[in-house]
Amino acid sequence: MAELPPENPSKPGRPIGYALYYKGYCVNHGKMVYLENIYVVPEFRNKGIGKQLLVKVAEVALAAGCTGMKFSTMESNQRAKKLYLRLGAQDTTESLDWHCMEFNKEGLQKLVQGRQAS
Repeated sequence: MAELPPENPSKPGRPIGYALYYKGYCVNHGKMVYLENIYVVPEFRNKGIGKQLLVKVAEVALAAGCTGMKFSTMESNQRAKKLYLRLGAQDTTESLDWHCMEFNKEGLQKLVQGRQAS
């Protein structure tokens, strides 16, 4: 969590960003951190806060013995994509032929009910 320091020390700081992640295991790479979401309040963007959040998650990953961090970004979010690439992330969409898959709610219901073709 990134917070703006409080004006009054007896009050909490104002949240201005967060990184939501979890630890998991990848059969190809071992222990991994999966970055679910990263967000910085618009008025605080371009101030290095997103980078600081990523650095903190990277520190957690390394301390836990993880071999990497996986995450995705939307094609339309070119600003974030450029930041990740600038910081050293690799876009494996084409190079490794990995595809981000998901089930929507209807797809989950069909899967549970056995109506999805096999």
